[in-house]
Amino acid sequence: MLVGLSDEQLQERARLKSEREALPASMIATGYQHTLARTDAGTVLSAGSNEFGQCNTTEWTDIVAVAAGAYHSVGLRTDGTVVATGSNEFGQCNVKKWQDIAAIYAGAYNTVGITKSGQLLNTGYQTWNTLAWRDIATLSIGDYALCGVMENGQPLSTRDELVTSDYYDLVSFDAATANSAGLKADGTVVSNGLNVSTQSSILAIDCTPNGIYALDDGGRVHAVAFSYAHLPDVSDWTNIVAISASATHVVGVTADGRVLARGESKAGQCDTQEWMLFTPAPTATPEPSATPEP
Repeated sequence: MLVGLSDEQLQERARLKSEREALPASMIATGYQHTLARTDAGTVLSAGSNEFGQCNTTEWTDIVAVAAGAYHSVGLRTDGTVVATGSNEFGQCNVKKWQDIAAIYAGAYNTVGITKSGQLLNTGYQTWNTLAWRDIATLSIGDYALCGVMENGQPLSTRDELVTSDYYDLVSFDAATANSAGLKADGTVVSNGLNVSTQSSILAIDCTPNGIYALDDGGRVHAVAFSYAHLPDVSDWTNIVAISASATHVVGVTADGRVLARGESKAGQCDTQEWMLFTPAPTATPEPSATPEP
């Protein structure tokens, strides 16, 4: 228990935690010019550039998580093995021997996996020194940095400049090239370069080179851009349960399983209009009240 928090604050933190855990995990991912999404049937849909084969996912089955690098795609299977397709210039797709994987992450030119025993595996361009990392709750990969959050809410980063003194009590931590953002347990957001003080009741974040996106507990997505940059306007999106963004496009999954996309789509990375990832559970119909016999 944190010292100094009121019962109301503790209850709010518990509520947000419960809502975060209810969100679909690793359901969508965005690369430089492609988009991935896993369905509840374990298949993977892809759209956008296939220059390096990053969209060759039609034969993937039993997938429970997807991740996207700049030009490669990764999928985690139910049996803990990993599949990858696309550019392998730096060995980022060398995952055939991985086993007992619990989670996967992809950066521009890297793929990272965490085994069920907590071991961190890494393949690709960057050789990160993470031997001292322990008690990892979650990870994310920026363009050239590996970031994470420990079980105690403290940040982990292979680049010190991505962390400020405000980075504590975190539940997630994401980075782009030189900017980063952290989501705290109380639903507020911190950043090493953006004014995000107005964000509250946030369930998920995604950091891009041009700013950040934040998903709130009402299913709305907030975009906060640097003064010199532009982010696609998603203020009209509603009932969103998952988000992912690249430098130029953003994707959201709705509560009824549709996929919305906005931004640059020169390679077709926003052509997700026909996608349906899952069928929402039917709403229970109330039983009619019994009419007393005369």
